[in-house]
Amino acid sequence: MQKIDVSIIVPVYNLEKYILKCLESLVGQTYKSYEVIIVDDGSVDGSAKIITDFIFNNSLENFIFLQTVNRGPSAARNEALKIAKGKWISFVDGDDWVEQNYLEIMVSKVEETGADLCIGGLQAFYEADKRFDVWVDHGNGFYEMPRDLNKLYSYGYLHAHLYKKAIIDKYNIYFDEDMRIAEDSAYNLDYNSKISSFCTVKDVIHNYRIGRSGSITQKTVHPKMKKNLCFHMKGFTDSFNEDDLIKCIYENHRLARVMWNELYASITNAILEKQYKDAKKRIKLPITKAVLKAYKPRSKKEKLMRFLLIRSFFVLRIITKVYYGNYERLRKTKLLNMMSRYK
Repeated sequence: MQKIDVSIIVPVYNLEKYILKCLESLVGQTYKSYEVIIVDDGSVDGSAKIITDFIFNNSLENFIFLQTVNRGPSAARNEALKIAKGKWISFVDGDDWVEQNYLEIMVSKVEETGADLCIGGLQAFYEADKRFDVWVDHGNGFYEMPRDLNKLYSYGYLHAHLYKKAIIDKYNIYFDEDMRIAEDSAYNLDYNSKISSFCTVKDVIHNYRIGRSGSITQKTVHPKMKKNLCFHMKGFTDSFNEDDLIKCIYENHRLARVMWNELYASITNAILEKQYKDAKKRIKLPITKAVLKAYKPRSKKEKLMRFLLIRSFFVLRIITKVYYGNYERLRKTKLLNMMSRYK
């Protein structure tokens, strides 16, 4: 039986337009000691037939195809993790594609360095105008934890990563199936708190599709959808010395960003649940103050939120309750008004 060093996990849901390109990039890998576990998460389009035909027509013994009821990408990835045989795990979304030397580059680096995590280069592909943009280019390096926490940029995405299966198994690091958004951030927080070293490669090896119709990134996200992120963030922050962590927040913009996302969700949900004392207590923490100083808002909404967190909790409470407290009612009212036109 063929030796398996890497298990590539591919969740799929209604991706008949894109899955073939993904599969073709995986079958053409220059590194040969790997398996591909594809999990169809209850697709109702032609994805399953495309996958089964591709595996059959190419006689791919190292491609495994699972079909499940629709429970989301976290559950799909967990199903694959349970049967994965590789020493290393890599996650590739079914609408993305990777370069032919994707595995070879990362496996060579972890074998050379003995690191617990490898991070490669990532570029975005914008569906609307067919444009590429390099998002991640770390350069080549080897780093130790917690000393080099400020150089670890692996938080918001799973792409172009190699995770050590032994660490996943030892600490039972699986995806939070109650999360449909930010589950990748939660997973990385859990995993990153357990590693002793990581390495990076400069090569851009993963192509991440942006703007696909039906993607969760195209939909409005309510803070309640990120509520579980708070639990994973606490597990991460508790693993490090607070002073060291605060120093890293100022030096690492990606860490500041994921901590801002968790802070935003935490405070908003506390206000909506009328836990005002808890919200005020959280705002006064030294680590919160560091996030508010270090994070650079990316929208007018974030700028307002950051300003009010620093200056006026009372106004923040009113705006949050009006905006999110009426979120579902306003959405349903708009839908009912639209439907009434056709009666």
